[in-house]
Parts: sequence; C-alpha cells; structure tokens
Amino acid sequence: MRLTGIRLRNFRNYQALDLAPGPGLNLLLGENAAGKTNVLEALFLSALGKSHRAGKDPELIRTGEDYAAIDLSLDTAGGSRTIGVRLSRREKKKVLLDGSRLNRSGDLMGCLTLVLFAPEDLTLIKDGPGERRRFLNMAISQQTPRYYFLLQAYNLALKQRDEEFLPWEEQLASAGAQIMVHRERFAGALSGSAGRSHELVSGGKETLSLSYQSALPLEAGMDASDYGELLLSRLKESRRRDVFRGGTGVGPHRDDLTICINGEEAKGFASQGQQRTAVLSLKLAELEILSNIRGEKPVLLLDDVFSELDRKRQALLLSACREVQAFITCTHLDTLPPAGEAELRRYHIQGGALVKEE
Repeated sequence: MRLTGIRLRNFRNYQALDLAPGPGLNLLLGENAAGKTNVLEALFLSALGKSHRAGKDPELIRTGEDYAAIDLSLDTAGGSRTIGVRLSRREKKKVLLDGSRLNRSGDLMGCLTLVLFAPEDLTLIKDGPGERRRFLNMAISQQTPRYYFLLQAYNLALKQRDEEFLPWEEQLASAGAQIMVHRERFAGALSGSAGRSHELVSGGKETLSLSYQSALPLEAGMDASDYGELLLSRLKESRRRDVFRGGTGVGPHRDDLTICINGEEAKGFASQGQQRTAVLSLKLAELEILSNIRGEKPVLLLDDVFSELDRKRQALLLSACREVQAFITCTHLDTLPPAGEAELRRYHIQGGALVKEE
C-alpha cells in the first residue's frame, strides 16, 4: 500500500499543500511548528476517522477559515482508491471513499492502514490502562474492521446499561466478549513479534512480554460464547455495586494490556531508554501483524523519533522503513542515520508551506 497524492486545503496551518510522495522514504524537513506533524495528522485522520492530537474537529481548521479539506490518492492490493475528508465549523465531518460519502465511520477502517510512532507514544508505558486500550482498539480496527462496529455496539450498550439494566446487558455481554477475544488474540501475536524485536535491540539482555488483563478468567479453549455467558453472569451479580458506583465495573472498558520487561511490569521501573525500546518494539510488531493479516504493507509515520533513539535503535527502525512507504519528520537531516540504498525524497516545510522539494 502506498500514497500517491496528498492534498490539503485550510488544514491546520496550511492554506494549500500538494504532495506526490515517493514509494520509499519521504522526509518532511523543517523547524518546530513549521507544520510537519500536521501532514501526518491529516493522514492519520483519513485512515482512522479521528485525529491523534485534536479533541474536536474544528480545531483542525485553519484560523480564520470555515472549512478544511483533505484528499488522498493511494494504490492498494485491490486497486487505486481515493479518500476525502471535509471539515466545517457548522456541520459534521464528511468522509468520502472513492467519491461517495460514507454513512458509517467504520466503513473507513482498513482502507488506508498505517502505523504511527511519535514521542508521545511513551504514554503507552507510563499512563493508565486507557492509553493501552486505545492502542489495541486502533490497531485491531485496522486489521479487522468488524471490531470497530463491535466497539460501537458495546459503548452504546454500556451507556444505556448504566441507566437501565436488563434490556442492555445481553448486548453488552455479547459485544464485550467478542472484543475480549479479539484483544486476547492480538496481544498474543503482539507479544511474540515485539519480543523478538526487543531481544534484538537489547542484544539479548532483556525480554519483553505482553498479556491482556481482564477481570474475567480468560482460559484456553473458551470462545466468545463462553466469555459472553460469563460476562453476563458478572454483570447481573454486580448490579447493586454498579448502581452505587454510578457505572459498570466489569467488562473490556476496564481491561488492560500489561507490558513486562524481564518479567516485571515496565510501568513501575523502566528507564526512559527501556520505555523507548518497548514502544519501538510494539510499533514494529504492529507493522508486522498488519502486513501479515492485510496482505500488504501499511504506511509508516515517524514523527521526530530518530532524535530520541540511539544508533542501534535507529538502525532497527530504519530497516523497517526500507520495506514500506514511510513519512518521517525531522528538523535537520543530520539527525537521521544513513538511508543506504533506500529511495529518498525530501520536502522542506516552512510556515505551513512547501518551500522546496528534492
């Protein structure tokens, strides 16, 4: 999979931007606040329907303007496609796929698959379970679009169940059980792939392992039906407690992904270097899993991360870049390791405008 055209109008600090990216490494060079990350944000929004930074869509519209537009063209294993996003201060966001408006945001999942690695991803290790559930949800939605609709059904039932118990508990249990099965399987695959990457970059001195943590006993041989019955039973048992606490206390919205280094939970003791290595390994594993399941390489977005890594970690990341189309932001070219034989295209960004292309 690769992007062949990127067109932005009134998006963030861009009045207009038109890029025809190359199939290999695409470097966005410029000073801080020039607008480099805004390009990656536009790609992320077009792939997953929401920004990884902004809380509300109007924040993405250029100051003084009433609308913004993103238009992408891409080549996939299934042929050429286009994705368009229209943002307005007065109307809801519109998403266009091959020129037709999508009525359901979930229909966008998997059309453009990508993996983003940014400095703020260290929150995967340091912050609470919500960040790790978000990571799981985005990754699994890209590999299995049906998962996105399960999340929607679950969240609707969760909201309604907190107001009225009986009519919504069966839907909550059914969708919740399927979500847990998807997460458990993905976490298992992620643990194996990320563990290999982590062992490589640590020179065999450290082991990385992941496990999906649920309040329900997830046992071998159980399927979604078994989990559904168990979750329904727990929901009924916890009604009185849930009324007291004002919310549902059991289900996948409470679960977590435990990340361990040498058998100890990384959140409690990992150094900055260990955290970076663990997150790097997670992202490389996500890239590998999406490639295997979707049958084509995702687009890789790297937001000013090379300056955060030592040479060994840089080399590991750059080796992954050679196999995919990558968009890399950095302030100076000398912060990057040598790209070798990789096809390289440079774009110099200044003040929300493309000033030079090489």
